[in-house]
Amino acid sequence: MSINVYFGFAFYWLMPRLNKLQEAFPDYVFEMTPTNSLSDMMVSSSDIVFHFSNSLGRYKFEEMFIREEVFPVCSPELLEKYEINVDKPLSDLRSLPLLHKDKDDARWFNWINWCKVLGVQPPEEGVIFCYNNYPLVLEAAIRGEGFCLAWRGLVDPYIQEGKLVELGPSLKSKSRGYLICTDYYDTYAIKKVVDWLIKEVESDDR
Repeated sequence: MSINVYFGFAFYWLMPRLNKLQEAFPDYVFEMTPTNSLSDMMVSSSDIVFHFSNSLGRYKFEEMFIREEVFPVCSPELLEKYEINVDKPLSDLRSLPLLHKDKDDARWFNWINWCKVLGVQPPEEGVIFCYNNYPLVLEAAIRGEGFCLAWRGLVDPYIQEGKLVELGPSLKSKSRGYLICTDYYDTYAIKKVVDWLIKEVESDDR
């Protein structure tokens, strides 16, 4: 059974659950295809696809999987270094080292448009260094190299383990997020896996 998914979601949500998924369906062979390309995702013929978007209306079955919530995170060491109060939302980023992804995509927030929506003072300097995928950005944040934007549902284990600290303000979307999609929900085999994945993400919220 093929699953097409973006790298960040694959790395932080799906891969940690692959063993559990395989145990639930021991007779299935799962093939995961990570991508960062929207065009590759849109032409995918995979059995199950995880899109990041509003409702697409492209698949026979589409359901919101994780609704978008975006907030800053940093390492505990960086929090202490910059004497940041976790109970007070950030209002000015001009003195903070910010981590960036190297390719802008209108579907994901970057520091500039996140600041614009929430009324936070944006950084004055241009981007000095970027990483070419989101897992590298987050690993750099864990190492204490800077602050990065984080997405609810992907970074929660790192926050719970104390490797990252969640800061405010948080930007919540009513209509955007990760969608679980398939054209084969009416088949017994695919429906069982989709329903299992939905129950798994619902258990994260409890």
